[in-house]
Amino acid sequence: MKKILFSFSLMFLTISLLAQDLPQSSPINPEFLEYMSKKNSGDLIMQTEEGYYLGEIPSPFLKNFDNFVFNAPKSIPTSYDLRTENGGDWLTPVKNQGAEGACWSFATYGAVESYWKKQGLATFDLSEQNLATCHAFDYTPSEGGNSDMSAAYLTRFSGPISEADDPYTLPSNPTCVTGFTPVAYVGEYRELPGKGSASYDEDAIKQAVLDYGVIYTNMYYDSDYMNPGDETYFYNGSAGTNHAVAIVGWDDAMVVTGGIATPSGPGAWIIKNSWGTSWGESGFFYISYEDTKVNSTVAYFPGYIEYDTNAEVLFYDDFGATGSTGWDGNDYGLIRFDASQALQITKLGSYVAHAGTKISFDVYDSFDSGTGVLSGLLGSIPQDSCALPGYYTFDLSTPINISSGEDFYIKVNYNSVQSVPIPRESLVSGYTSAATHQTGKCWLSNDGGTSWLEIGGTSGYNFDLTIKAYTVAVSSGPPTADFSADQ
Repeated sequence: MKKILFSFSLMFLTISLLAQDLPQSSPINPEFLEYMSKKNSGDLIMQTEEGYYLGEIPSPFLKNFDNFVFNAPKSIPTSYDLRTENGGDWLTPVKNQGAEGACWSFATYGAVESYWKKQGLATFDLSEQNLATCHAFDYTPSEGGNSDMSAAYLTRFSGPISEADDPYTLPSNPTCVTGFTPVAYVGEYRELPGKGSASYDEDAIKQAVLDYGVIYTNMYYDSDYMNPGDETYFYNGSAGTNHAVAIVGWDDAMVVTGGIATPSGPGAWIIKNSWGTSWGESGFFYISYEDTKVNSTVAYFPGYIEYDTNAEVLFYDDFGATGSTGWDGNDYGLIRFDASQALQITKLGSYVAHAGTKISFDVYDSFDSGTGVLSGLLGSIPQDSCALPGYYTFDLSTPINISSGEDFYIKVNYNSVQSVPIPRESLVSGYTSAATHQTGKCWLSNDGGTSWLEIGGTSGYNFDLTIKAYTVAVSSGPPTADFSADQ
């Protein structure tokens, strides 16, 4: 063991001595550090020369895609356009972010609304205002955000809220208004390999559009690289991303002229922007496949959870996953929840840091922190493979009943070929300064047996686990929430 933290109580000193090493943590995304450096020096450009606002912020959470395997279908069409597919019914209208850095919220809900329509659900108009003002991260609506921030807001059941309830009025009224009833819930989030990853695959993105509808992406926007004559764009530099948009299709034959630079060959993504219908081709434009920054982050939200007034999700990670921790890639997290009322656990969820991670869950009645022994197995979810980083939820084959006032413990095994596989929420300067960490609620283990290391609170490890329990109040009768998702 590298060292012993003498500030631990004797109980946790004994437990920590059993561990092989202290856990390590993943590095912070260098693009986030570059962004913060520019922000702190006042060098950020928040709008274009024409006055259109930007606002995409890199996430500090550096995911790993090394083990991503894309099983390409026999053929992907040479062109595809959600504006015309199925009569355009899988696409919601172009909106306008106005004088605010809320592009990321429009790209997020463009994807969510499209996926729900593709599933045959009703047409929804979701509140970008509520997402941009109620995410709770360090940024004001004018500063921007990213898809990880969207995932944190959505998976903690803060929304989505109807546009009719909280209409878009930014930049006026930039404060968060609460008390609205969500129209439904989103319990899934996936991130595909982006440019800069050795696993980046254009066909994987195209297949995602075919399967899920609109896809969230980001880019670097500078009007010098835009040709308004044919609405094509090509950037060939190395500046950090600054704008979030949505992929609605592609055309392998599209000739991109761009502005001050021109790509070597044809092929373009069809992009839905959030600068209104008077911009571009009725709000759309085309980005060359060769653009160096488009698709740096590629994400989608393939889930729909029917709203139920009696449903509640239990969690401690208000800000989702900001990084990962652990040892050799086959590690365990343990979390404790206390039932404030009689409830039934129907589903469990967790973030995943690495592509190809295998994950399993066990729910226990008791945990002796002195001996590290778990007892009273209440239910399990067998090992399942997660092809992509993101957030996943899993059904319990038999719901678990918990009495009011009782506690329960969820043990999760994260099995990955990569090290530090356990997602964690931590305080990241300039990003999650409001993060707080529980005492006596979260533990880590390298073996899943009796060697458990307490984290959070006063332990010296200032982070929480990103494990959630989906519950329904027992007094309401059998659970009615429809937890549906695509993997």
